[in-house]
Amino acid sequence: MEEKIKLIQRLADMGMLAFDEEETSRMAKELDEILSFVDCIKEADVQGVQPERKVVNFEDLREDIAEESLSKEDLFKNAFHTESGCFVAPKVVE
Repeated sequence: MEEKIKLIQRLADMGMLAFDEEETSRMAKELDEILSFVDCIKEADVQGVQPERKVVNFEDLREDIAEESLSKEDLFKNAFHTESGCFVAPKVVE
């Protein structure tokens, strides 16, 4: 469980999120449940099942129509940091 708590804290740091001890413990428990579910899926018999190559039916997509979008002022008003008309994000990959 301690491993999962450290993972959640690392992900929170990368996303600049702050969780208290109770939230971190709850998320670690939920992560454990998700991973247990994934283990159950791994046990499914998929013998003879062909992999799906196309997960989107492109005939069902809406027509691509250009519409009015946000102004730069509205787009950047909640940004943490901007520079030269671009979003600036902290480096998270070494």
